[in-house]
Amino acid sequence: MKKDFIQLNINYLVTKEKLSKDAFGKLFGLNRGAISSYIEGKAKPKLDTLQKISEHFKLTLDQIVNINLEEKAITLTSSSDLNLQDEHTLTEKELMIVRDAVLLHEEELMKDKVFKKWLDLQLLTRENEVLREVKLKLGPKK
Repeated sequence: MKKDFIQLNINYLVTKEKLSKDAFGKLFGLNRGAISSYIEGKAKPKLDTLQKISEHFKLTLDQIVNINLEEKAITLTSSSDLNLQDEHTLTEKELMIVRDAVLLHEEELMKDKVFKKWLDLQLLTRENEVLREVKLKLGPKK
């Protein structure tokens, strides 16, 4: 099972921005207790909270959930302005390979809920014609 880094990344962002948990929480309409619960791993933020955090720090949801931001090359150029060198971002060539794989294995992928969720996440975090083509080819969610 792939580890999620939400807990570590929220703690990292709070620390890197030199904010109190209370001040960080206020940015997203949350209280200090909620932020503490996320950092301590006692609770997970809702999707809309993760979206607000990702928008505020100019990150993708994938980066917040699946990448340890502290271990990546991150530069805070100004408050709430992160530049992340993310090796997980697919190139156009890789997207074309995904599309071709879908065309070859359409029947199996239509049944693969994990792949469909990944595709939905990719479509949420970036506008891309190739990904939309893949989504259309796979049809509606079941």
